[in-house]
Amino acid sequence: MLTLPTAPPEAFTRLKEGLGPLLAEELDIIDDSDYSIEIARPQPIYTAGLTDVLSGDLLGNVRLTSWQFLVLRARQPFGSGEVDVERGAAGNETLIYGGFHLGPYARSVVRTLHIAEVLPPVIERDYEVRILRIPAVFLYCVWLHGEGHDDLLLPCKPAPTPLVENTVLAPATIAAALRDLAAYRLGIADADI
Repeated sequence: MLTLPTAPPEAFTRLKEGLGPLLAEELDIIDDSDYSIEIARPQPIYTAGLTDVLSGDLLGNVRLTSWQFLVLRARQPFGSGEVDVERGAAGNETLIYGGFHLGPYARSVVRTLHIAEVLPPVIERDYEVRILRIPAVFLYCVWLHGEGHDDLLLPCKPAPTPLVENTVLAPATIAAALRDLAAYRLGIADADI
């Protein structure tokens, strides 16, 4: 079964502060009284870097960077709100509204979650839903975190070549597939332009 971790209550507060005025404006534009806005329970977003891809230990150094709230309109995903997790020098965390994103990404995450919930391993045991992103290679995955090292990744659409969206992959498989792209991107970042 898929489970979601509990977000800190402050994440909801920051989301409402940032997203509230935007949604109020959206609702003012819509005349149809049956048009409803819903916010789904959040998923934690963990971020990995190019060096994680190159090391082959894709999940070894990931860090929680935000909480993602999928926003539904008339029960269909149409955007996502984020609350960023910022760490201070003393190790304390501050939650800050990170923005709202329209477009196909929210639909892609929901589609991938629907595929994930009927996978045989998910039917047999519990997996915590997380999102893994590697911005430098334009990868977002639904991350099914199981006990021990039982982790499954499903790339969301659009997946960078050679990965195929909504395919169940092991972290090491993704790292190997993206190794050349990560090395290239790291080379560009290190170049003196």
